[in-house]
Amino acid sequence: MRCVLYLAVVFSILAVVYCLDGDTFTVNCSPLTIQRSHPIVYPNAPGAHTHCVAGGNNFQRNMPGMYSAANATETSCNKKLDHSNYWVPCLYHYANNQYQLVNFQGSAHYYQKRACDYVPGQQYCDKSFVPLAFPYGFRMVAGDPYRRTQNNSDFAQKAIAIMCLGTNQEHAGWPTTRCNQFRAEVYFPSCWDGKNIDTPNHHDHVAYPAIGDYNGGVCPKSHPKAIFSLFYEFFFDTSPFTDIDHFCFANGDPTAYGYHGDFMMGWLDRDKLQTAHHDCVTAQDCPTLGNQQPYTPKLLVDPPTENVGINGPIPMLPGNNPINWPK
Repeated sequence: MRCVLYLAVVFSILAVVYCLDGDTFTVNCSPLTIQRSHPIVYPNAPGAHTHCVAGGNNFQRNMPGMYSAANATETSCNKKLDHSNYWVPCLYHYANNQYQLVNFQGSAHYYQKRACDYVPGQQYCDKSFVPLAFPYGFRMVAGDPYRRTQNNSDFAQKAIAIMCLGTNQEHAGWPTTRCNQFRAEVYFPSCWDGKNIDTPNHHDHVAYPAIGDYNGGVCPKSHPKAIFSLFYEFFFDTSPFTDIDHFCFANGDPTAYGYHGDFMMGWLDRDKLQTAHHDCVTAQDCPTLGNQQPYTPKLLVDPPTENVGINGPIPMLPGNNPINWPK
């Protein structure tokens, strides 16, 4: 954070200057597009399921190279320099052999200083440590679309949750009472191998901390470099639905355990991203990153023509995904 001047009266007016870096800055985004595309896992082909996407307007099925996301001309997010793309599976409600797309309202993305580099024998992170900003072209996936069970001892599984806004209760799986709004959450790995901006399975170049928890701690020797801890919140309007046991994600997941997130680095200036925690005035106000109001820009490439449920219920999930119940 920038230094902030405070005035206090203690017999006389004293000027007190606080110069403490912030732990978090936030990127808030309007929806960009809803389509069955996944340029990380299924480049240049239809994705396995529908995604709700935020970020730069160059999102499309084929995004090769280091600067595909950065080549956007606009972003749906409130930081002009952020042309990254953020996406998750869309949410559906099913009843009477029909699937209704639940309204995707927008998203928030938290960039946090939570992890630290591997050092033999180190047990705690120094609060002054600053992880690395994501390299240009960096891509990663968090979560497993095929998971249908929960193991709370696994950091990767603990990093997925659904919040019922109103009760403010966080759940591994669906909320157990009716909610007007779901906040679907995913916490990405905070440790990097220091070499690869992607790997064939889009997971192996990153890891969760070895000491601490999924949201911070000392990195493992295999992935010694700490990167910014990235946390997603995607918001869905569930107020029209009175039942609580007929939701599924677009990947045919009726449990919410298979929720997952995808990230493609598209920041235009990595140096400004690296110093953002110091330069932002507040978590929301970051002049060096280009403050703006979130909005939905026109895509540079029109989305593929497919009925994903935007105009009303559909008879099956796009991609012909069946409801995949736990075995």
